[in-house]
Amino acid sequence: MDCGFRVALPPLGSVCFVDRGLEFERLWGLLGRGAGVPLLVYGPEGCGKSTLLRYLAWRASRDGAVAVYIDALSGGDPEEAVYPLTAALREIVDEVAGAAGGAAGRVLAGRIGALVARIVERLEASGRRVLLVVDDVYQAIGVEEASAYTKRLYELIHRLYEAGAGSVLVVAATSEGVSRRILARHSYVLPQMLWNLGRSGLQELVSQVDAPLPPETLWRLTGGNPRALSQLATLGWDVDSWLGLLAVERIRPLLDSIGRERLKRLVEDPDSDPEAASILEEHNLMIRLSREASLGEAPEPDTELGIGRDWAWQLPALRLAAEKLLTRTKGREGL
Repeated sequence: MDCGFRVALPPLGSVCFVDRGLEFERLWGLLGRGAGVPLLVYGPEGCGKSTLLRYLAWRASRDGAVAVYIDALSGGDPEEAVYPLTAALREIVDEVAGAAGGAAGRVLAGRIGALVARIVERLEASGRRVLLVVDDVYQAIGVEEASAYTKRLYELIHRLYEAGAGSVLVVAATSEGVSRRILARHSYVLPQMLWNLGRSGLQELVSQVDAPLPPETLWRLTGGNPRALSQLATLGWDVDSWLGLLAVERIRPLLDSIGRERLKRLVEDPDSDPEAASILEEHNLMIRLSREASLGEAPEPDTELGIGRDWAWQLPALRLAAEKLLTRTKGREGL
C-alpha cells in the first residue's frame, strides 16, 4: 500500500494505491532497460489499468524520467488529460492541443507525433528514461485505426532513441477486446494482460472504506475490480439492484443475438462457446485470457467467479446477472 499516491474512488472517497507490486516491478524494469515495441496493456473495464499507469508515471517522474500519461477519453482541459502536468510539460501541451481545439486528451492522442517532437525539443531527453502512456486510445480514435496508430507509436520509439533517450517505454491501454485481436497479428506491439486485483489487494482496498458487506462477499461479486466496488457502493450496497441493473442494461440487449442456450452454457462454463464469448467480449462482458502474456499473476480457473482456462467473465457479477436474467426469462416463457 502506497499512501503517497492516492486515488479517487467515488463515492468511497480517496484511497491509497494498493497491491500491483508484481505488475509495477515488471513495468519499472521495462522502463529501465527500454522496450523496442509499444506495450498494449489490456484487461477488464475498471480493473485498475489507468491507476497503475498513472502511478507508474508518477513514480517515474519523481525518479527523474521524462514521463507523460495521456487520458485519450478526457473531455476536459490538459489538467484532466495529462499527468503529471509539470510547468514545462504544460507549456508543450498547451501549444500542441491548443492549436487544434477540442478535448485535450483526444487531441493529444491524435497529435502524438507533434507532442513527442516538442518534448524532444524542449525537454532534455538525452540519456534519460522516457515513458509515454496513452490510455483508452483505441476507444478514442476508433478500433479500425488501431493498427496504423500503434505502428506510429512504434516509430516514435525509434525517434526517441535517435534523439538520445537512454531508454524508452511506450504503453497503450485498452479495455475492449477488438483492438487486442487486431493488434495481436502484428510484430510491432507486445500485448500484456492486466487482471483485476487479487484477493489480498481487494482486502487492502476494502479496509480503507466503510463497506457493510463482508470482504468475501465483495470478492465473490467483484472479483477484485475496483470500479465494480464503486458501482455497488453507489447503489447503497444493494446487491439485488446491482445485479438487476447489469442484467437489464448490459446483458439483455444481447440475448437475442446470443440465444438463451448459448448464454446458459457460458454461465456454466466460460470456455464452452468461444464464438459466443467473442461476441460478449466486443461488449466488454467477457475477455479472452492470455496467461502467457500477463503482467501479474493470471487468474486461476474458478467456476463461481466465471473464470475458465481461456475465457472469463470480466466480473463475477456479470455472470450472476446473466444467470439472473436467464431465470427471469425462463419464468416468463413458462407463463
